[in-house]
Amino acid sequence: MNIVPFRWKGRRRIVNTILSFGGIQAAQIFLPLLVLPYLARILKADAFGMIMYWNVVPIIVGFVLDWGFLLGGVREIASHRDDADRLSVVWSNGLLAKFLLAISVISLSCLLFPIVPHAKEYPSAFFWAIGAGVARGVNPLWFLQGLGDGSIRRLALWDVGSSTVLLLLTFALVHEPQDGERYLALLALCKGGVYLWLITGICRQYYQKPSIKAACRLLWQTRIFFWGGIAGQLYGSVAQLALGGVLPARDMGFFLAADKIVRAMVSLSNPLTQTLFPEICALHGDHNTRIRIQQLTLGACLLLSTCAGAGLYVLAPVVMQIALGKSYIESVWVLQSLAVVVPLLSLNMILGPQILVPHGKETTLALAQVVAALISVPSALFLAHHYGLAGAISLPIIAEGSIFLIVLTQVIRTCPCIFSKCSDRASNKASGRE
Repeated sequence: MNIVPFRWKGRRRIVNTILSFGGIQAAQIFLPLLVLPYLARILKADAFGMIMYWNVVPIIVGFVLDWGFLLGGVREIASHRDDADRLSVVWSNGLLAKFLLAISVISLSCLLFPIVPHAKEYPSAFFWAIGAGVARGVNPLWFLQGLGDGSIRRLALWDVGSSTVLLLLTFALVHEPQDGERYLALLALCKGGVYLWLITGICRQYYQKPSIKAACRLLWQTRIFFWGGIAGQLYGSVAQLALGGVLPARDMGFFLAADKIVRAMVSLSNPLTQTLFPEICALHGDHNTRIRIQQLTLGACLLLSTCAGAGLYVLAPVVMQIALGKSYIESVWVLQSLAVVVPLLSLNMILGPQILVPHGKETTLALAQVVAALISVPSALFLAHHYGLAGAISLPIIAEGSIFLIVLTQVIRTCPCIFSKCSDRASNKASGRE
């Protein structure tokens, strides 16, 4: 394959979008990380571990409401950027679909309340966590990301603003261990209010009367992404909830805090990958340019993530002391053990969403996530039961390692041009398989 230099029109728009995603990144991950040292000191180990435990619930609820929109929805919007009527239909029915999902999640949460670990002990925390998850799920990011027209900047500004308010209110209102539930309440109210305001603004431009039938059809079209995501939640948040029934609160706090730091480091690349994904999807008619972008992204990811993982291992004592304080220094080994997840998770984020999904191979990605769940969750629960915290940290390592092997094999089979030069004939053949 003869790879020629590529140039994008609207490079300023793309740079602005990357910066906007950087703002969203700061709002959703790094600003909340600033509150961790404060909560760790104010709430003490047991109460802090419980709040970290309940912070898993918004991730699960938000995931259900996101359904397959963060990949399938973005791909659909990016592929029809010039069709205003189609954009209005997808947005309106997607909004209705999320409303139906929210009702289902709230109802199911009430049914599961008696059996969720620690829910009866902390009922307010449980339901505020559900509310925070609904707020997370109604985020209109998927639609604005697919548009790629610069409107993502407005979301970034509001997201940064709401996270800053959340941070300040936490410092002002959370002072005792029993105040931990207030943090979950503030999270639900600050984020929920901002996202509802943004949704109202989008509806003024892109709203058409939706139908339940069309909303259900949209959910069916993106179901593969959701089922793959369910498997991801099983070896992620759900497995962590289950580990909460095996490990003491103090150990759960160590594990979840270290896991959060690792994922925050990996997410540094999110602004770039979130910007490139819809652009790659929009290049469905220009295979050479798409392959070139994917090659550059994969190479940069391999180099940077390997360096980041090694750096995290070496600097783990400093990172843990800054993040949680001197009293948590004994958990340094947990963070060092999870450093290997940095390159694995980073490469999986490129091989799957950035390469397989634009080529129409999302089924393989979903299969990889299912296999990872079937292998890692029973293994981690067994090891945690027998070896405590040392066994629990195997969960993300086994899961991400399994996904990596499967998606890498599929990428080599589907897109051999990613790793080596191909003839024009091979390039055209790969393009025809999409």
